[in-house]
Amino acid sequence: MNAQTANDLNTNQQNITVLNAQLYCICNKGKNMNFRSKIIIVLALSLTSNLIIAGSITDTYTAGDTLTAAKMDNIKAAVNDNNNRLSNGAVSISYKSFTVEGQTDAQVTAIVPNAATVTKAQADCIYLKFNASTYGYFDTVATATNGSCDLNAGIQIPHGVTLSSFSCTIYDNHVTLGSNISANLNRVNLNTGARQAVYSTAVSVDSTSVQILNDANGVVDTVGANIIDNSVYAYFIDVNFGANSFAAVGNFVRLYGCRMSY
Repeated sequence: MNAQTANDLNTNQQNITVLNAQLYCICNKGKNMNFRSKIIIVLALSLTSNLIIAGSITDTYTAGDTLTAAKMDNIKAAVNDNNNRLSNGAVSISYKSFTVEGQTDAQVTAIVPNAATVTKAQADCIYLKFNASTYGYFDTVATATNGSCDLNAGIQIPHGVTLSSFSCTIYDNHVTLGSNISANLNRVNLNTGARQAVYSTAVSVDSTSVQILNDANGVVDTVGANIIDNSVYAYFIDVNFGANSFAAVGNFVRLYGCRMSY
C-alpha cells in the first residue's frame, strides 16, 4: 500500500458510519482472501468499534492483520452481549420531569406573584420541586384546598421491548388528612386518540419510610400493552395525590420518581 492509498483510506474514515456484515463464512477463515480485501475489512472493523456500543472487545486491529475465526468469535460475542443489554434494562424519570395536570377551567381568586386570578389547578395544586431537594410535593395558596392533585410526564421507552414492571418511589407520612399517592403508566394511540392503561400501582399507606409503589406483580392492565410500539403509541405517567388539604400536608407527601423495567 503506497502513501497516497493510506491517505485516501484515512480520509474515508470520516464517511464510514455503519457496517452491518454477517461474516460467518470468510473464505476458509481468511486464508483465500486477497490482501486488499483483508485491509478493507480490518479497517472497517476498526472504525466501527468506535461507533457502536457493545460488550468488551479485547482484541486490537491494525492494517495488515489477518482476520481470524477467534477474532470474529470475540466480536460476535460482544455484539450478542450488546443485544442482550438492549433487551434487558430500565427507564427512570425523576420528580423534576413532572408537571401539574389541570383539574378544571374554573377561575379562582388567589394571592400569587404577578397575577390576580389563576386557574383552580394552579391555585389548589402548586407543585414545588426545589433544586436543593430530591423530591416534589404539592402546596396550595392560603385559602385553597383540594382533595386531588395530579402530575403527569411523557416518557420515552425503547421501541420493541417488553416491560416487566412499573414502580414509583414516594413518601406518605400524614395520618390525619387522608393523604395517599398512586400512579399509572398509560399509552395513547396516535391514530385514534384512544387512551389505555398499561400498569397501575397500589395506593400508598401512611409510613415514616420511603415507599416503592409497585404494579400488581407485573400484571398488565391492557393485554399486550407492555410491548412497546412507538410507531403507534405515545407513553406517559400520571401520579395522583390525594389529601384533605395540601396546605397542611406539604412535603409529608412526596414524589421522588418512577421506573419502568424491561
